[in-house]
Amino acid sequence: MNKQDLTTYSISCYANNSQCKHINDCIHQHVAKLRNQDAINNKIELTVSPSYLAHVQKEGECEYYNSKEELLFAKGMTHIFDKVPMAIYPQIRKAVISVFESKRVFFYYRNGERLLHPTQQAEIINIFNNYKIAPPTFDEYIKSIDWDKA
Repeated sequence: MNKQDLTTYSISCYANNSQCKHINDCIHQHVAKLRNQDAINNKIELTVSPSYLAHVQKEGECEYYNSKEELLFAKGMTHIFDKVPMAIYPQIRKAVISVFESKRVFFYYRNGERLLHPTQQAEIINIFNNYKIAPPTFDEYIKSIDWDKA
């Protein structure tokens, strides 16, 4: 991850080793380091508060923790139903669309306007497996940090 990957909504965390056990692999710590390299341009930023860090130190787990490990997202699924037999096409299509919030959102993912999280990919593959159909292939794969969780 580089500075250009940061958004206004990327949360920074300035915890130290005694305050957080995930400091070496948390994306928010990495964001803070990147922001410190360009402190003049960071007039406003979202941070994990010191009072919350004190709470985490006592209680143990930080609800903002997110690994900086990249995941394999899928982009686009324009040929997802190509090998589905017509007899069961309506059931499979309905089941796949139910993975998403709505039919409109499904089309955003299908057209590659949004990235499919690995858990969504697994749900779709599971639907195909339940119908004993070869799992679909997605149009493209992209390694990225799970910013939605961050």
